[in-house]
Amino acid sequence: MVPFLRGEGITKLDGFMVSHNDFDHSGGMASVLALMPVRWLASSFSTKIEAPETHNKISCFAGQVWLWDSVKFEVLHPAMDSYADEKITDNNRSCVLKVTSQAGSILLTGDIEKEAELALLNSVSEQLKSDVLTVPHHGSKTSSIDDFIAAVSPNVSIFTTGYLNRFGHPKPLIVERYQSFGSIMYRSDYDGALVIDYVNNLSNKNKIMLSSWRAQHPHYWQDTYVSELGAME
Repeated sequence: MVPFLRGEGITKLDGFMVSHNDFDHSGGMASVLALMPVRWLASSFSTKIEAPETHNKISCFAGQVWLWDSVKFEVLHPAMDSYADEKITDNNRSCVLKVTSQAGSILLTGDIEKEAELALLNSVSEQLKSDVLTVPHHGSKTSSIDDFIAAVSPNVSIFTTGYLNRFGHPKPLIVERYQSFGSIMYRSDYDGALVIDYVNNLSNKNKIMLSSWRAQHPHYWQDTYVSELGAME
C-alpha cells in the first residue's frame, strides 16, 4: 500500500479505516501507520486487540457522516451497541462505508454475512443503493442474500479474491446470483487491482470509469496459450 500511495503523491492520510481484524483486511495496517502520518484510524477491532499506535483511534459505528471536497462518507454498520455483544463475529462487525460523489457511489462491505446484511436492510435499506459494490466476504456463500443485492442494485460488483484461494471464493452460486441481477462483475484474482474513477465533466455527463491493472499492464504469462490440445491459461 505505501509504495502505491507514494507513487500517487500521497504523503499523509487524514483518515484510515480498516473494516475488521482479519489479516486479509488488516495485514498491511501496521506498515501504513509506521511509514505515513495518519490523523485518525477507524476500525471495528475488539477492545482486546491492540492496534498500532496512532494519533487518534476510534470505533466505526452507524451514523458517522463527514464531507470531504463535496464527497459524502457514511458509516452504515455496525451499530454502536453491537460492541457490547460478544456473540457478534468480527465479520459481522465489519465497518460498512458508503462513499457518494456527484458522479456516483460505492459501498464497501468488508466481510459482513447474512446476519449483518439483514440488519442493514432493517435499519438503512434506503441508503444501500450504490453504483459499485465490493461483494461482501469475497463472494462467500454466507453472504449476498437476494434482498441485500436487490437493495444495493449495483451496476458493478467487485469480488476481492485471491488466486486459487483455499476457500474457493467466490462461490459459483454467488457469482450466478449477481449475474441474475445484471451486475457487471470484476474479480481481483483475474483482473488484478482495479482503479475506479468517478468523472463529473463539464457536460454534466457523470460516469464511472473502471480499469483493470492486469489489462493495462499485461504480462505474457497471463495470456492464453493455445495448442493442439486446446486453450490453456
